[in-house]
Amino acid sequence: MRYLFDNYYTNMRNLIVSRIEPAYIYNVKVKIEFKNFGWMKKSIVYLYLAAMVMITLPVFAENNLAGPSEVEKVILFSNSYFQFSLLDENQKTFFNTIEYNSVKERLSFETKSNIMLIQIYNAKGDLEFQLPVGSDVVHISRKLFSSGEYTLQFLFEGEQDFQSTELNVN
Repeated sequence: MRYLFDNYYTNMRNLIVSRIEPAYIYNVKVKIEFKNFGWMKKSIVYLYLAAMVMITLPVFAENNLAGPSEVEKVILFSNSYFQFSLLDENQKTFFNTIEYNSVKERLSFETKSNIMLIQIYNAKGDLEFQLPVGSDVVHISRKLFSSGEYTLQFLFEGEQDFQSTELNVN
């Protein structure tokens, strides 16, 4: 029996060289060395990562490959000075009338509920003005704007989100 064990141990030692892990055969401690099995572990990890990427890629690339789509704007008011447009058809429910008074040179908004706050951003996204209102009618002077594109964000009473609109000034 000892001869068989010695022969087994010698053959194992000749086959396997690099890593040592204890194993027990017939209650005798034997050192088994694994040679060059690191590449197999790395291969399995890389294969697993590749499979995860292939599985999750369609989820994240759903519609993003085409880039951002252009939002179809709803123009509520337009004249030679201003063009006021909504980013969503559903925002029409917030506004009653929008008018421009050429004598006083101001843009007037009448809404269905009180406007709590108006924020005016320039084309770069910098906050130009923040106007607390507290009324359902607001007048904004043309003199506040130079020519360019602006984003007006309205916060209505009872709403938690701002309603973003666009104002183009000629």
